[in-house]
Amino acid sequence: MLAFIQPLFSIFLFFLVLFVFWGGRIIAKGTDNKSQLLILLILIIMTVLVVFKYGRPVFALVFSSSTWLSRSYLIPVGLSYLSVKFIAYLSDIFRGTIEDPDLDELVAFIFFVPIFPAGPIERYQNFAGGRRSKFNFDFYAEGLMRIAVGYLKKVVIVNFALNEILLKRLHPDILANGISLDLPAWLVIAYLLCSLLYAYIDLSAYADIAIGFGQLFGYKIIENMNWPILQKNLGDYWNCWHISLSQWCRNNVYFPILGITRNITLALYSSFIVMGLWHNITVNWLLWGIWHATGVTIYMRWDRFKRKNKKIRGFVPKKVGVILGTIMTVLYAAGSFSFVMTEDPLQAFRILLAIFF
Repeated sequence: MLAFIQPLFSIFLFFLVLFVFWGGRIIAKGTDNKSQLLILLILIIMTVLVVFKYGRPVFALVFSSSTWLSRSYLIPVGLSYLSVKFIAYLSDIFRGTIEDPDLDELVAFIFFVPIFPAGPIERYQNFAGGRRSKFNFDFYAEGLMRIAVGYLKKVVIVNFALNEILLKRLHPDILANGISLDLPAWLVIAYLLCSLLYAYIDLSAYADIAIGFGQLFGYKIIENMNWPILQKNLGDYWNCWHISLSQWCRNNVYFPILGITRNITLALYSSFIVMGLWHNITVNWLLWGIWHATGVTIYMRWDRFKRKNKKIRGFVPKKVGVILGTIMTVLYAAGSFSFVMTEDPLQAFRILLAIFF
């Protein structure tokens, strides 16, 4: 399908896979300059991503939007997703997690159809080691059930129910006020909670379908959601929301920066900013990353403070604390969707301020 839709990019992608495999083999041999080589390869991958994904405005500006080059410019399918897989693959080779890179396995890993369009971001070693050689009826039946559940979520809950409530009713009412604060607080909270629910069920639906089809091929793909909206703090929330992307940022951004700087806050903010800009390079997604990094930082410091002051832990009954923590976590996570659902940062802040004024 990809070769039919974008034949030139398919050829380019095949050679990019060969290039990444070649670079990985050199790193695996343990050359003296493997750190510099890893950085160079990552920069090349990121350059390809930036040129293809964000080059259209530049091409239109330089060559005029009416030229053949600007009109023929295409954004390759799934390039952001493929880029993070390439980077994770090379980083795992560098760390020694992958000892003997195999070209056939890499090609199967990159072009694996069930997870190609929307993830999850599976790791190479999990994929290569998770294939089942024998047919298992229960495993196959579970895959069919996951596909059915995923389609039910996507078609009935997301496309029908939530689309009708959120995008056709709440969204127009919220955006109709420009950047004024003349909005009922209950409407804003309902809008943000519906946005969170929409994104959660939509992402989990795609994950169910991908994991289900993966099981039909004999692979157990990583879970991508684990009831994040029921978690009692933001730390647990991010261990359960978009798990594959969270783990990628932890392994390839958080730990490397923490190892170099020994600064937890810097590593945390860097991870969430990268996560936000991975979705789209805009001010709103940058603010989305800062919003979540700030929330997790506050939670970590509060948790550290509680551990040092045992009297505070007994001030609120444990069950009440769990309920309050879950409510606060969901509301804070929902607040980030003011940046996701709008294009103007002022409009996003207006939505948040309207809750309190």
